[in-house]
Amino acid sequence: MFKSAILVTGLLLSVSAPSIDTHGQACGFSINTIYVEDGEGKPIRNARLIVSRKDPNDDYNPHFTEVSKAYWSEERNAHIYQHGLCGSHRDLILRISAEGFDTLQHPIDLPLGWQAFVVTMRRNGTGGPATFRTLSCTEGTTLCVKTVNTEK
Repeated sequence: MFKSAILVTGLLLSVSAPSIDTHGQACGFSINTIYVEDGEGKPIRNARLIVSRKDPNDDYNPHFTEVSKAYWSEERNAHIYQHGLCGSHRDLILRISAEGFDTLQHPIDLPLGWQAFVVTMRRNGTGGPATFRTLSCTEGTTLCVKTVNTEK
């Protein structure tokens, strides 16, 4: 139990040097590495990622564009979505769209820390399945971005 508490604390410190807000929640970043590919495994660079609450009319939705950053990582051939938050955000929707492909919507949680996914998009007018798969961000793997990008 004690080792788990040290590991979690170390994870939070290494990701974002969290602060504590007035309500006692840990604050930091959720860093999400998202490999968006076509059916042949080729990266789709022009994909657009949008995270929102399930209800499109939720007054909290503008928050996601105000405190989030999405960018392309040349090093990983992946999209990175980082979001500043206090406490985790749950029961959200990730929408991925790209010209020539069906838009994909998938439930997602944004925890403090990092996570990674592989998304296979379905081309418009084809019957192939779109897929959404979670990857492991264990120690030593280079699949996941684990640092906050502060460039504008």
